[in-house]
Amino acid sequence: MKIADNKLAKFVLLATLIAAPTFGAPDDDGLILPMPGQKEINKASASVNIPKSSPAATLKPAQPTSTTSDILIPLPADIKPVKIKPAPDLTTKPEPAADKPLIQITPPAPPEEPSSGGDFPVPPDEITVSSGEDLGDLLPPAPPPEIAVASGSETPQTMPVFPKDTSSAIFMVMKTWQCDNYDGSTLLAHAVEVYGKESDDVFQIQGLSDPDGTFQISIEEEDITLDELLDILAMKSGRDWGVDIPSKTIYFYPKGVKIETYNVW
Repeated sequence: MKIADNKLAKFVLLATLIAAPTFGAPDDDGLILPMPGQKEINKASASVNIPKSSPAATLKPAQPTSTTSDILIPLPADIKPVKIKPAPDLTTKPEPAADKPLIQITPPAPPEEPSSGGDFPVPPDEITVSSGEDLGDLLPPAPPPEIAVASGSETPQTMPVFPKDTSSAIFMVMKTWQCDNYDGSTLLAHAVEVYGKESDDVFQIQGLSDPDGTFQISIEEEDITLDELLDILAMKSGRDWGVDIPSKTIYFYPKGVKIETYNVW
């Protein structure tokens, strides 16, 4: 019995010792077993002064940054009333537009019939007579003067007189000529043919059939044109020459005929 009482007393004492730390003061370290590293934590906390928060302190709600009056847009003090246009009265009929007066067009007067009989036209009231100076370019040129030439036939023959017009391409080719005591008419006819083929501008020559116009010529010239050759032959034979460009004809006139005596320009 004593042994059982002793065991019960030890069990109660052990239970008392185990339950004692739970009822002790929180600052009493005698009955609380320290955690590992608790001393180092306590030393570090002691070196730093951490203010203790009061348990009675409560969080205050954040103050709003703006009020309701700042968000709302104030209305103007004076509000002008909007004018409402009256609706058109559909009961009244619109007045029809007035018709514009028509433009009266008078027909043209009929032409007056000539009082005189016949098919002759009626002259106008005013007749203007032109001097003809402005029509000079429209009128055909006057015919050239003509000279009589000797021929073997009984019918007299004439030859027109033209100026020495060298505006054609046949007078732009240059050739060399050399002959001794040669027939001038034959040389001139051959020269006109040669210059015409070279320039693609074929001419014919007239006046070489004059029975009194035969002559012999000796010439030695280099690079001369057809008009220069005509001048040389005319000077040595005592004759003259002219050109009709539209008809492409060269005239070699008889002796004694000089184109300077005729108004052909």
